[in-house]
Amino acid sequence: MKNSHESKIIEVEHCGNDHLDPIHSICEIPVHGFSKPQSGGLWTSPIDSEYSWRKWCLREDFHTWQLEKSFRLKVDTSRLLIIDSLEDLIRKMVHPHIMELGQYGLLCINWGELVKMYDGIWLTVRGMMETYCSYPYFLHCWDCETVFLFNEKPIIEVLTNKNEEK
Repeated sequence: MKNSHESKIIEVEHCGNDHLDPIHSICEIPVHGFSKPQSGGLWTSPIDSEYSWRKWCLREDFHTWQLEKSFRLKVDTSRLLIIDSLEDLIRKMVHPHIMELGQYGLLCINWGELVKMYDGIWLTVRGMMETYCSYPYFLHCWDCETVFLFNEKPIIEVLTNKNEEK
């Protein structure tokens, strides 16, 4: 069954830089008990989201200085892992053994396998709400609606933060 979010072009924003640098490979060594990779990738958020990174930072008064520099991207979602619910997380990450409980029952994500299968993850607002504190599988610390890109393949166009083409 197709997810309603699949196969479309969305506009996302990256804050903290005013231009796209090469996207570094994901560090494949998992951090047990933590649902983010150690390094790599490009963290963005849909610009039209009520729970975007920009809005989260303003609401929480968190690193608002980083919002002074940003750029936007048009991204093709067809090869993104879309997590729109806890059920999606279980079906798309736990059952294919990408996300498992490792030593001492700590969450472990196989980033190397995930990168082979997808070009990024789109954690929707609903997905964020349902997986933030779910147990034992979760995406804690993903504080906003997120489009986390593993590489540049899904990028259709790079825009300035004023929505003008670069």
